Amino acid sequence: MTVDDTIRRKIAARLLPGERCQVLWAGPGTGRLCVACDLPIGADATEYECDHADGTVIDFHYGCYVLWEAACRELESGSVI
Repeated sequence: MTVDDTIRRKIAARLLPGERCQVLWAGPGTGRLCVACDLPIGADATEYECDHADGTVIDFHYGCYVLWEAACRELESGSVI
């Protein structure tokens, strides 16, 4: 299963939000787990922290964030995931 498949399944199961970030921060990896691939975001990577209006904060690797963002755009446009 690809990360893209995992992200889409997590959105469908409501384990990941299907709405894009209200605020997005980026910085050096802190070792937190990426919510998309469940792997640590090491110091050699950029960590993307996504803050939602409900106070939820989720962290991604850059590539995982890009795939998640694309899936959210598809949902907003009415496409089926």
